Amino acid sequence: MVHRPDRLTDILVTMREQRIEPKSLQFVRPSNGKLANMVLVSGIKDGHYNGVKILDDIIVHEGDHYSKPIEMMLYGER
Repeated sequence: MVHRPDRLTDILVTMREQRIEPKSLQFVRPSNGKLANMVLVSGIKDGHYNGVKILDDIIVHEGDHYSKPIEMMLYGER
């Protein structure tokens, strides 16, 4: 799921109510020093509780260009 970070509590509560166990969270920030404007959440239906993995933030821009991870997502290897 991709959503706004300010809705994270609602997302996690609703996932649990629907028997979806949150498994990972990753924040997306437009650039270094900016607050996250997206959160990526994954879960498994009827998954057993093993905790949630908090993954490193994704930084979209480095200066005027996309960051390397974003370029890989968009264009693959060049």
